[in-house]
Amino acid sequence: MNPMRLRMKLARRLRQLLPPGLAGRVRLPQAETGWCGSPLAGLALGTGGARGGIRLELDHVLAAAIRQHGDGGLPSADVGNPEWSRWQPLGRRQLRFRAISPQSRRVLLLDALRGQLWLLWCEPAPAGHRLRY
Repeated sequence: MNPMRLRMKLARRLRQLLPPGLAGRVRLPQAETGWCGSPLAGLALGTGGARGGIRLELDHVLAAAIRQHGDGGLPSADVGNPEWSRWQPLGRRQLRFRAISPQSRRVLLLDALRGQLWLLWCEPAPAGHRLRY
């Protein structure tokens, strides 16, 4: 498959997985940097099963609104999509947030300082293996 077409297909699929308020306000970065390079990589995601993550770039206007107003600048993650939890601040400065979708085992991590949104997922572990969150 053509790399450009594959990239467009991936972007379209990612937008379907995101809450409606964020779907049109993110884009795939030009040069992909791995999850290991992110300061958010230290969060515990559980054990077992396949895991993955994709970094998306936030719209500059949205990132600036979050930096200026904290959680007041965030689009709601749970409106129109009850699968997602409300945004939870990570830290006192309210510049990093997370939203969780327990049914689909997905987590959104938003970093307004760097203008990034990470979509992380954890596939079910083999039978007999317990996941911890």
